[in-house]
Amino acid sequence: MKNNSTSKSANADRKNEILMAGLKTFCEKSYESTTIDDITKKAKCSHGLFYHYFKSKRQLFNEILSIRRNDFNSEFNEELAKIKDYREKLKVILNKLFSNLKTDDSFAYFYFFFISQCFTHRDKPKKAPPKCEDNKTPPPHIFYKNLFSEGQREGYFTKKYSPRECSRLLLSIIQGVTLSYVISPKEIRLNKHFPSIDFIIDIFDKENE
Repeated sequence: MKNNSTSKSANADRKNEILMAGLKTFCEKSYESTTIDDITKKAKCSHGLFYHYFKSKRQLFNEILSIRRNDFNSEFNEELAKIKDYREKLKVILNKLFSNLKTDDSFAYFYFFFISQCFTHRDKPKKAPPKCEDNKTPPPHIFYKNLFSEGQREGYFTKKYSPRECSRLLLSIIQGVTLSYVISPKEIRLNKHFPSIDFIIDIFDKENE
């Protein structure tokens, strides 16, 4: 007979498998196009097991958003606060993102998912995905917009583009990299295809105006 701690661990593992199946399916098909059946097939579980852990697709969606939402911002705060050069701040962020892609199998899915929500909300489709109920931490597009706004004010970033445009351009670049991982993770890791971080920073550098 399984002890209580083993049973709890098994339940947590199974719930996480369903959550990851939902995440991957949302990345591949979008929130609106994904059905409960799509998720259960990828997770190889019954509908009954899905509803044991999640009341609805929306609840699953919100749990995905809440898992790493704080990580994408708060994990940089202490380190970034010590750096005065905003180009260096951006370099630290990109190094961290690319490092996570190399070492964490699920990171590309999470970040691609987050960025996709940024673009989805901008385009305002007829049926937009639900917003995360946790509003304590700004989403990536706000985080980067603030970074570029402050960097422009301090004279580090070009003003050819607005902070919003800079943010969306950077998100587009990162989205392309994470999409490559979502589509063919083994090939990307094997060949280590990463864009040059210095090249990305040069796009926004005031000295290159």
